[in-house]
Amino acid sequence: MSQSEARISNSLLLSHDNEKMFKTGGIFKKFNTIFKSTSSNPVLLFSDHLKCSYLLTVLLFKYTSASANLRPDSCNNTITQTSHHQNLTILPGENSFNHSLISPNLNSFNHSLGEGDHLNNRQYHTVSNHTTPLVTQQAHTYKRLSHSGLQSSPQLLLGSCQGRNYSSCSHRQSAHHHQLSTHSGHKKIITMADGPFSPGDPNSFSRPELAEIKHIDLCLDVDFDTKVLCGEATYAIHVKKPDVSNVIMDVHNLTIFEILDKKTQTPLNYTVGQHVDNFGSKLDITLPADLEARHHQVDVTIKYKTAPTSSALQWLEPAQTAGKTKPYLFSQCQPIHARSMLPVQDTPSVKQTYTATINAPKDLTVLMSALKPNELENYFYQPITVPSYLIAIVVGNLANYKLSERCSVWSEPELVKDAAYEFSETETFLKTAESICGTYVWKVYDIVMLPPSFPFGGMENPCLTFVTPTLLAGDKSLASVVAHEISHSWTGNLVTNRNFEHFWLNEGFTMFVERKIAGRLKGEAERHFDALSGLKDLKQALKNLGESNPLTKLIVDLKHTHPDDAFSTCPYEKGHTFLFYLEQLLGGPQEFEPWLKKYLQEFALKSIDTDSFKTHLLSHFAHKEQIKEIDWDLWLNSTGMPPIIPKYDTSLQ
Repeated sequence: MSQSEARISNSLLLSHDNEKMFKTGGIFKKFNTIFKSTSSNPVLLFSDHLKCSYLLTVLLFKYTSASANLRPDSCNNTITQTSHHQNLTILPGENSFNHSLISPNLNSFNHSLGEGDHLNNRQYHTVSNHTTPLVTQQAHTYKRLSHSGLQSSPQLLLGSCQGRNYSSCSHRQSAHHHQLSTHSGHKKIITMADGPFSPGDPNSFSRPELAEIKHIDLCLDVDFDTKVLCGEATYAIHVKKPDVSNVIMDVHNLTIFEILDKKTQTPLNYTVGQHVDNFGSKLDITLPADLEARHHQVDVTIKYKTAPTSSALQWLEPAQTAGKTKPYLFSQCQPIHARSMLPVQDTPSVKQTYTATINAPKDLTVLMSALKPNELENYFYQPITVPSYLIAIVVGNLANYKLSERCSVWSEPELVKDAAYEFSETETFLKTAESICGTYVWKVYDIVMLPPSFPFGGMENPCLTFVTPTLLAGDKSLASVVAHEISHSWTGNLVTNRNFEHFWLNEGFTMFVERKIAGRLKGEAERHFDALSGLKDLKQALKNLGESNPLTKLIVDLKHTHPDDAFSTCPYEKGHTFLFYLEQLLGGPQEFEPWLKKYLQEFALKSIDTDSFKTHLLSHFAHKEQIKEIDWDLWLNSTGMPPIIPKYDTSLQ
């Protein structure tokens, strides 16, 4: 993937240069960027004779209307002429970067287009038109390849909820509270001062070391007409220092109606910082004056709504679903998109429990990354602390198939039996993971198969893993995606990277556990074969990124960089290689697996950085002379390929 992508563009060029974009589904994010961020008609450029694979069909169908000539069952095999559909323009071109462009949306001219060139002051994104399947056995792990784009609109607006009925959620106030005037003696102040980022996370404004969210109660209406979530969130906040009088959260494209002290129901003053590209705005709330009398615990309620352009929420029309009759909503908050779904301390260093009451159309099913005690009510609770990026919601026409006592699969009714067959080994994967990592603490492990517009292979939301329907191979050959997401139940969800500069702690460990599951079920040679395949992927990624690219380090510097823009194969495969090397160096699986289980127990429910991992490993293996051989700086801070490649079994190659 090109590292010099534009933030806002109305044009997308499909070419041959990056196969990985199609394999991983990153192309969906590119489409999403264009259609949400540009005010002018989007332009889509194809190379000549671009074969209309299943993925391409989905892309065209997702961003156009339901006209029959673009439906998956009737799409032409090639696109060779300019065509127009609603507000999408499709242009053909040569099988190279040289294009003669003619479009009613642009002036007619000739232009030699190279990667990063500008046309009418807009940069073209270069992605792939390779027609291989969306997801391969390896590609599912490289989930996020491109940032969803920046929104140029103001990040926090005051306004009404467009006449919605709020009776479903308790204590809601009427929409008149939005006025920018003194209300009950409390003025809502909007400032343009953004202030510094958190000292513990370069991608968040929040200051959890001063005041931290411990629990969130959500009460939200799902409005498919306006494509917003509207309601309130109540936060249990722990103030950590006696001289602290405010709490800071992250917001992005949210409309705030009112902020209240829950105990007294009186409005609280707050300020909103200026929008910062990539990161949204800082929400600074002044807390009640009697904090000491409350033992530095305070509950704050924020009434708000999301924007139709929320980067965390994907709203689908009925025509974009398998059944074609009902709308669909799903979220994707990783890495820092939760702030566009709710005000939150959007850093993985903060973990909170949450509950949610969701008001949605009665003919639709609501699921969340939490437990649902009563199937007849849309009430959810997550009793285990989770970072904000693991708060997730799905609303749609869904059917359920029980796989085991604690495992189920959800999908649209048309596909639920196929999904149940494909993921029938889920319980086996889960039991095997428990033998490696310890007891599964999340109670249930459900899988929801989303519509094809879900832009990743899988997402490890607790209690509810999201997967793409492109895993329905018919022979369970892609079900290893589930093994990866199950592994995240320990490595990522239970033990979490403190910030995304240490993302390898999530994904490197998860690849390591996933391949251990494969080794237990299929033999150690299979584990080594998968590791070698991953190493090949890493070599290709480094060829594209550049061996000296600082983002190929295990620990990366994300100051002024969105985590999505730093995403690559490196934290997965380079992190896995490091752990495989350590295992071989320190005595093999019989020595390393007991440490792994102890590590997961020690840091369960915590967010850690690489130093914490290093200290724990050094302490556990202090008696090993080989521990002195580890060049920590070389492994953690050097670019390019791993400095040492483990000795892999090549018998299956």
